Amino acid sequence: MTETDHGVLAGLSWQVRFVLLLVATCVLGSAAYFSINAYVSATSAAQQAELQKQMVGVIVMANDLDAEQVITADNLQQRMYPPEYVNDSWLVPADAGAIIGRRLTTFVERGQPLTLADLELDYSQFFSQQLGLDEIAVTVTLGLEQSHHGMLSVGDRVTLVLRDSRDQLQLIQGVRIAALDHFQSTQNHQLTLPTTATIAMSTAQASMFEQYRFQSLSVWLRHPQSKPIQSIAKQSRLHFFQQERVQ
Repeated sequence: MTETDHGVLAGLSWQVRFVLLLVATCVLGSAAYFSINAYVSATSAAQQAELQKQMVGVIVMANDLDAEQVITADNLQQRMYPPEYVNDSWLVPADAGAIIGRRLTTFVERGQPLTLADLELDYSQFFSQQLGLDEIAVTVTLGLEQSHHGMLSVGDRVTLVLRDSRDQLQLIQGVRIAALDHFQSTQNHQLTLPTTATIAMSTAQASMFEQYRFQSLSVWLRHPQSKPIQSIAKQSRLHFFQQERVQ
């Protein structure tokens, strides 16, 4: 400030100088306010943008729907939630294809997130759908020999041969191979190729199998249209003895 300015201010009354100081203070205060407000707004916008990136889309009901009603695309909406509020059981937009066409098991109100518990199960993709209504699936582990060196296939009809405690052969005939799972393992430095076979059989056959599950088991592979084996004579085990030479 020059001497002339000081002289001008000195020539003004104290009331005028007070007003000028008040105006300058207001201008500086306003500038500071708008500057701080702009900074806060920019920071808040950045935080909101970051929060939006983290938000999780969840499928909610667009309207009230009663139990037994079939869900259509018009019944579904997407709503965004902070990740800490999302329940693991809530369905997400990627599940929409599996939801449409399913029936509800309970009343669901508008805005409620959907869960699997709200939907009737779709059994069409379940392995159990491959079984007959009177069939039971039993899984056993077969060695390479009993899997006919890997030639046993899903759909083959086999006869399970088990030896009971009286040395009699028990037959479970015409059961179907429903699934096979080949896997490798190494035991005692020898490569083995056991196979898990899931066999479909009747309740009576499954009950009989469980009685002899831990006895010796053989798998006889037969033609699918073969007639049942009527009877098998008692088969005695062969015992080999090493006879000492008499001196």
